[in-house]
Amino acid sequence: MEANTQQNLINVHAMGIDISSDYTQLSYIIEGVNEPKSLSIKPGEDKYLISTLMYKIKNAEDWCIGDDAKHRSFEDDDESYVVRNLLERIDTKDVMYLDDVRYSGEKLLRIYLEELFKMAERIENLSRPKYVTITTKKADKVFIDAAHKALNKLGFEDEFVSVISHTESFIYYTLGQKKDLWINDVALFDFNNEHFLYKKLSIARNKVPNIVTVKEYDYSEEIDVTYLESERDKRSADEKFLSIINREFYKQIISSVFLTGTGFYSDFAENSLVELCSKRRVFKGHNLYVKGACLEANERRTGKTKSEYVLQCEGRTKVTIGLMINHNGRNTAAVLSKAGTNWYDAGAKAECILDGTKSIQLVLSSPYDGCTKNVRIDLSSFPDRPNKTTRIAISLAYLNETKCEVVVADLGFGEFYKGTGIVVKETFVIDDMDVE
Repeated sequence: MEANTQQNLINVHAMGIDISSDYTQLSYIIEGVNEPKSLSIKPGEDKYLISTLMYKIKNAEDWCIGDDAKHRSFEDDDESYVVRNLLERIDTKDVMYLDDVRYSGEKLLRIYLEELFKMAERIENLSRPKYVTITTKKADKVFIDAAHKALNKLGFEDEFVSVISHTESFIYYTLGQKKDLWINDVALFDFNNEHFLYKKLSIARNKVPNIVTVKEYDYSEEIDVTYLESERDKRSADEKFLSIINREFYKQIISSVFLTGTGFYSDFAENSLVELCSKRRVFKGHNLYVKGACLEANERRTGKTKSEYVLQCEGRTKVTIGLMINHNGRNTAAVLSKAGTNWYDAGAKAECILDGTKSIQLVLSSPYDGCTKNVRIDLSSFPDRPNKTTRIAISLAYLNETKCEVVVADLGFGEFYKGTGIVVKETFVIDDMDVE
């Protein structure tokens, strides 16, 4: 019976998972379908929000998540086994003990994801995908590392896993729509119990490749969820929202507007919606980020990457980094890392031989404005040897989307000169292109 059940599962090609502090969502693409479909926790209903909540069954290895966790904790009348603030626990590397078992944030994330996959199988008979993308508000190194480790332990290979920010998901979602929706700039308002954000997506089509940028503005100090508690406060929120719209849209051509987040389901935006809908197409929904993540996963699956675009947003590298070398008598920059690469995957390793120099030179170039910056790394601590008898290993890796570390190691020269093990490290902050 078990084997037969497995054979009858619907084959999922790609899956997106949006994990926020309050709710989680899941979307997927199956064979013969190009558009992501969101998982509803109640078949036949539009209930896509899964509470980011966990509950451990006392003195057992079983867990519940979402509404099941709420109901089970209420039935057991035991709050001590409820796990809230999953993202915060991962970020702070908090550890908790339940039934004398140690649970790190990464272990809790693994359990949560495993229960999500079980839920998808139970509700819609979905198989586990080969390609999966997780999106969250801010995809920093701590969360990305935890997500990769959690999915690795669930049987996913690193090359089929991606972790991106909500901002990047916004790009993938937008570019996955009909072109008339993004012929000009695209606006996104994100309102929930944590923030009120405005994001504007623009495409510079006068460059090859086209450059997609997203600028983000935080208006959380002007509007928050407390404005939704009374009719008077809702009217005030409507006025403030209208003021933000007039301010941000002044002399701007906006093709379409997306509204996402639980805050927009309180129906406060009466006058502001009238303004938004004037000469623009406006869409409201919960699943923009999760569908964007699913589209990113499917793009990696099909290999049909958007090579005609360079993404300049949170989570993507801002410059191309080249290493100056002498090739056939000419100085040229060998590319180590391209602008618009996911910073977690950006990096390179290279070996070369020093020729009449005790340094290496990197060239940082911006695809957006064409500006360049030369950075020289001093290798005077390496031993003195005859010319062309010092081989070096260069390793480049990003620590986050704006900070890059370059490590240069002395390898010596075969049997003639043994490597000394001397290593030179330099860290660059890309925003100002200064060496720390």
